[in-house]
Order: sequence, then structure tokens, then C-alpha cells
Amino acid sequence: MRKIECIILPFKLAAVKKALKDVGVRGMKIGRSFGYDRGPIGFYRDDLYPIESDPRLKIEMTVKEEDVDKVVEAVKLAAAGNTI
Repeated sequence: MRKIECIILPFKLAAVKKALKDVGVRGMKIGRSFGYDRGPIGFYRDDLYPIESDPRLKIEMTVKEEDVDKVVEAVKLAAAGNTI
């Protein structure tokens, strides 16, 4: 058994869940996370400041050893926006 952790953008959750279901993953844990990225510039009291922390989702699952490559590839394709 292997534990796989994926960090994705929130709007990609539906596509990733569908891809994992199609591959045969039955259970997963989804939690909130924050990532640091060069995000947009925000305004606050006529001052510019960078928005540094963007919301992310962390998906954790445990899969069989022989299914690891299949699951990772499905998540990569779904999170990138491509179809499987």
C-alpha cells in the first residue's frame, strides 16, 4: 500500500474526484490548505500589496502498489484540465 497526497486548486476538485472514481479509488480525505504563489496584487486603503496565500485543497488516499502509476496519472490529467 502507498499513500498519495495531491495538492490541487479548489475548482479542479470535481474533475479530480471523477477521475479517481473512474480509476477505482474508493476513499479519500480532502482538507484545506494554503499555498504561496505569485498571486494578484490587492488594494487596501490605497496601498498595493501582493496576495501571497492562495487557497488549495489537499487530497490524501491509500492505494495498492500496482495502482500507484495509474492513480497519479489520472490526477495529473484531471488537475491539468485534460480528459482521461
